[in-house]
Amino acid sequence: MVERPFSAEEMFFSTTDDRGVITEANTTFVRLSRYPWDALIGAPHNIIRHPLMPGGAFRLMWAELQAGHPFAAYVHNLAADGSRYDVFAAITPLRDGGYLSVRSCPCRPDLLARIDEVYRQVAGQEGQWRAAGASRAEAAARGAELIEQLLAEQGLGSYREVQWALVPAEVTALDTAIGGIPARPGAGGELGPILDGVHLVFDELGDWMTDLTALADTASRLADTVDHLDRATRDSLETARRISAVTDLDAAWMPMMMPLQLWAAMGEEIGGVLAGLLEDLAAARAGALDSRMQIALARMFAQMVGRFLVELIDGGPGTERARPAIGGLGRALLERIDEMETRLAEHAAARDHARRQVEEAAGLLQIPLDLMAAWQAMAADRALPESISTLVPRIEQQMDDSHRAMEVLRELVPRRRAEEDRRDPTALRTRVADLLSVVGGAAVSSTAGGAAVSSTADGAAVPSAADGAAVPSAVDVADHVPQ
Repeated sequence: MVERPFSAEEMFFSTTDDRGVITEANTTFVRLSRYPWDALIGAPHNIIRHPLMPGGAFRLMWAELQAGHPFAAYVHNLAADGSRYDVFAAITPLRDGGYLSVRSCPCRPDLLARIDEVYRQVAGQEGQWRAAGASRAEAAARGAELIEQLLAEQGLGSYREVQWALVPAEVTALDTAIGGIPARPGAGGELGPILDGVHLVFDELGDWMTDLTALADTASRLADTVDHLDRATRDSLETARRISAVTDLDAAWMPMMMPLQLWAAMGEEIGGVLAGLLEDLAAARAGALDSRMQIALARMFAQMVGRFLVELIDGGPGTERARPAIGGLGRALLERIDEMETRLAEHAAARDHARRQVEEAAGLLQIPLDLMAAWQAMAADRALPESISTLVPRIEQQMDDSHRAMEVLRELVPRRRAEEDRRDPTALRTRVADLLSVVGGAAVSSTAGGAAVSSTADGAAVPSAADGAAVPSAVDVADHVPQ
């Protein structure tokens, strides 16, 4: 099978209704798919589904989209001439119904190779399940579970966690490959001012993108520190239990044992507080990574809007037919900004809550640290019984680990607040909303559609929306997909 690569500049998109039937597209999609307009508009999106794609991938996609979340993935597509073209697809549900899929050339071949190996394994397994009598829906459901399992085995986490890393990585690589949106100085008509406005939005989102490295670094350090603190806490609880079990000391040692016994008595309470803190920090980390993904998606959508405007300004076959999609693309960009603003606000709230919890936990943890400091001062010049002396290095290491972990957390959480709060997503949203009011005047009502059956480039019949394609169900959920 022939694989047809395309350049990073050739971004494209399509919209579908709730049933996965194509409603709008740009000329780049038409050209790469090698289907004529009449064969694409009104056809179910599975017209380009490639047999290399496992049904489980689409099952994961629909679970996210139908829950109102965007979804991003590498997708192998099948052109009308039987060739294959691979894309990085970012798909989002639209408020007015339907879905928008923005696609670009995969710019991270290393990540594509890892995901492609998962696809290969899952597609092969799904084929075996189907051969053994499983239905398409059953194979897709089991395939989705297998994808999650294989990703976890690679240390990548769930597919949602994969997206948190995948989207920023691809968008950053795309920016490196193609730079900004092309300029068309002096472009006349109504499209020129719109393109100028999109440039401003794109550049402003670029300013947000500069924070991504720091945000990712903070999230990673939080994760490492939380894991370190968790291990230290569990070790401390075990040591506390061993101290409580010491019974071979005479009365002369009892004063020295009091700090250790108090520390041991506080172990369970501190463990409970830290367990809650770990949950809070995990939520803050997830919010940080999700916010990073939302910014990257908004950047990708702004890139697509700008390049579509350039496509229309430059003209060419099919551009007037694609023109009505300006309005939908503009609204989709505004929705992405709205989602970005929401996620950033949620992350800010989770971060502030985590910061307060860190301060409270640090204060509580200081009590056993002070107790241990008092014990160490008392024991400095005395020979300790073996039952205690064997525990000393362990106690000192655990207290040191806990102290250093808490200091790192106290330093990380407030610093992230200062970096985030210097940007205002509300102002960015206002700019995009103002732009959308201009976009509305440039878009015209779509006249696409037509006959119930259109012909492909090869003369094969393709069902259109008039054929009444069903809403994605447990049976066909793996087929009707905005890829």
